[in-house]
Amino acid sequence: MPNAPYAPKVDRTSLVEGPAHIIYATAGDPAKPLYLWCDGTVNCDLMTEFLARTAAGHGEFDSVRKDERIEVGFKPSGNLPDAALAWLFRTLGTDPLNADMYGEANVPAKVHAMDGTLITLTSACVHELPTLLMGAGNARWDGNCKVVGVIGRGMARTDEGALWTRATGQAFTAVPSANEYTNLPVKAMWGANEIATQTGWKIAWKIGVSPRIDPNVGTFTYRLKSIECEARCRPYALSEELWSTAYVQGASAGIGAARTGADLTLVEDAPGLTVVLKGARLTTTPVCFGEDEPRMGELVWRAYRDYSAGYGALFSVSRTAVIQG
Repeated sequence: MPNAPYAPKVDRTSLVEGPAHIIYATAGDPAKPLYLWCDGTVNCDLMTEFLARTAAGHGEFDSVRKDERIEVGFKPSGNLPDAALAWLFRTLGTDPLNADMYGEANVPAKVHAMDGTLITLTSACVHELPTLLMGAGNARWDGNCKVVGVIGRGMARTDEGALWTRATGQAFTAVPSANEYTNLPVKAMWGANEIATQTGWKIAWKIGVSPRIDPNVGTFTYRLKSIECEARCRPYALSEELWSTAYVQGASAGIGAARTGADLTLVEDAPGLTVVLKGARLTTTPVCFGEDEPRMGELVWRAYRDYSAGYGALFSVSRTAVIQG
């Protein structure tokens, strides 16, 4: 007898969907989580590496777990209270290369879905920062942030919750606060030069990391391998005299001549942000000629450490101080 035709059915009430946001700390009380609000999808991936077992004439016939970590990617919505600022940037501007990125204490991060699912990374750290935007008419961020969770300090891989935990039924009751968002004018100074821009500023970081791996437990921490900080904007005008200074040409126009850096200081009105690129040097100086084009193209500055008084800072990100009086 012929088989009955396939007649699939689907239960629309069984779909599991919905957004999530990041819990980066608590206000000293586990019942009061602090949220970094997200704009769009939060991707939480358990990254498992396998060691293949192979034999000639048989190919791969088995595989065993070799390493495991958990990665969370998301675009921040833009709320930046002081606690979030400290979590995102830590001491990256002053950390020496090869510094441990996870520290002595396990710092958790949590993905809290609005349906009550809660994924907790036991020991987490920010590995990638989105581009920071400055200028009153701009959003705060462009791009995604990446947080990586590793096995907790002093824990065996087989310990419960050593890498992560998952719970359900965790009520989501928090709501965003407009007081944690800022869109404020920014004043830009490069040395003695004030810079007005067409579309504001973009500040980007490139963080290089190096894992530390024990073959018995897998990746247990990361070290800071490299870090770069660049700012870019398209100015309306800069003094023509600037192009003949050491800021642009260095001591001379000869090949091999070093340029002179100056702090690039971007100050939003309080309570916005103040960002300083130390010893910033121009790396691009394009000019544009067009019927409806301001003359300057997009300029790019790169920060350089000042070693004249020891291991100096590369950059700083802080809250703009309120002027008293």
